[in-house]
Amino acid sequence: MAFPTTLDDLDASRGTSTQALSSPSHVTHHTNEDTLIEALQAKVGIDSSTVTTSLDYILKNTTAGHDHDGTDSKKVIVTNLDVAGLTALGLIRTNTGGTALESAGVAVSDLITATSTTTLTNKTLTAPVIATIVNTGTLTLPTSTDTLVGRATTDILTNKTLTAPKIVSGGFIADANGNEQIIFTTTASAVNEVTVTNAATGNDPEISATGGDTNIGIKMTPKGTGIFRIGTSARARAYANTAQTLTNASLALISLDTESYDPGGNFTPTVTFKFTAPISGYYLVAGRVCYVANATGTRAVSIKVNGAVVSEIVLPTVTTANATEMMASDIIYLAATDYVQLFGYQTSGGNLNIVAVDTYMTVHLLSV
Repeated sequence: MAFPTTLDDLDASRGTSTQALSSPSHVTHHTNEDTLIEALQAKVGIDSSTVTTSLDYILKNTTAGHDHDGTDSKKVIVTNLDVAGLTALGLIRTNTGGTALESAGVAVSDLITATSTTTLTNKTLTAPVIATIVNTGTLTLPTSTDTLVGRATTDILTNKTLTAPKIVSGGFIADANGNEQIIFTTTASAVNEVTVTNAATGNDPEISATGGDTNIGIKMTPKGTGIFRIGTSARARAYANTAQTLTNASLALISLDTESYDPGGNFTPTVTFKFTAPISGYYLVAGRVCYVANATGTRAVSIKVNGAVVSEIVLPTVTTANATEMMASDIIYLAATDYVQLFGYQTSGGNLNIVAVDTYMTVHLLSV
């Protein structure tokens, strides 16, 4: 029985109650109805139909390509189907043989659900919101716009705090050009170290030896024939550029009116002719007074700190008519603002000149 390709109009062949049974033909009407009912039976099929084209067979027999009871691995292959939301609604399910809905060529393991744990490969996520990424630890992403730093990338870090960072032996801190500036060398089982301390206004930063030992020194080792230099402006040298006349038997301040060097501006080459200590420490002070030739009396040179003699050399009796050179030197502790001056003394019986240029004083800070 062939299923009709168009819908039958049974009303047209039924007629009305006032029409004769022959016009329209009552037999024809029943024939049309019989034909339609038989076609529907053929299309639907009897219960447990074996006709492969019947709906009963197609719906019940999975070999026809449809599975409603979930007992067979046969599936309906669906292509170009938008399955967004089907997972959340529970419309994708798995039976003992496979899945009831599957995209062509896609395995069950490739389907993603709202709660599944899935590894994605070659997927592009557009503006994803990720709270945490977890592996064996937790990576917390910044809440502001920022760039993550890789282990092997070159990055500029700002406002980062490093707590006990480890630098390999021979590793270094580089300058802006990437060249070594400070190199670190490891000593096995080290207990002593160097501590660098900054300072507030009016105080000096400090480099100190610290560690487990009670007494710890600091060793500075130059390379090859290099020397260790301590940069300080606490040094000066001044000399008498013009001859000065000293009165007999009177201790006289030497007029050191010309500076050889004075990087810190600590020497005053006028009136007081003094060196003023910029910081407290131990200073090497050396003063020389050269007297013109005279064979009479005593000659002396004195170093004064704040007006008091702290070092002096005296030649009681001059025994030659040549020029007399008197030299005094000492290592003196000066507190900041203490000042040093050079004095001369002679008893030739009259005025006596000193020799210009050969009369001088030098002051250098040695240590603090």
